[in-house]
Amino acid sequence: MMRRLVRPVALVLTLAFGTMLPVLATVPSAAAKTQKVRKSAAASDPETVVQNIYKQYDKSAGPAEAQQQNFTDDLYKLWIDVQASTSGFDDVGVDFDVFIDAQGLDEVKGLATKFAPDGDGKGTLVAKFACLGKQKTITYTMVKTGRGWKIDNISYGPKRKDLRTLLASLKKNGGQMSN
Repeated sequence: MMRRLVRPVALVLTLAFGTMLPVLATVPSAAAKTQKVRKSAAASDPETVVQNIYKQYDKSAGPAEAQQQNFTDDLYKLWIDVQASTSGFDDVGVDFDVFIDAQGLDEVKGLATKFAPDGDGKGTLVAKFACLGKQKTITYTMVKTGRGWKIDNISYGPKRKDLRTLLASLKKNGGQMSN
């Protein structure tokens, strides 16, 4: 949450005052965040993983460390690589909340999840909910690991890039979207 607010606030303050304020220098850089030890949050089933993420949303905050705790190692590494590749205020990497597919925050209401197994230790989970006045459907590719069920990809529908494709594109372009 802090990272989401710091860059826009810092940019506004920089434009207003012509210089960075010392307090903003205390915010950890993306590179420093990559050094953070990854926590493990095991869940017994895929629906619990996703439901626990959405339970943490309200009008002012989303889940803390959800990517770190719930992504597969491979997806989390790609996430960190993209976040670490951003170097300036206009290089934002992923500029939306990947779990609610929005730039704002809000309470998630009417969550319904349905898991469809696809072989041993794999499957697809569809999450439907209301957020920011819109009905949303987000599809998760789930895999069972030694640390429980983890998210291996997120799809936002047929007309949009899935999270892995988006992250690969951002990584290739130094954290900025290509046209």
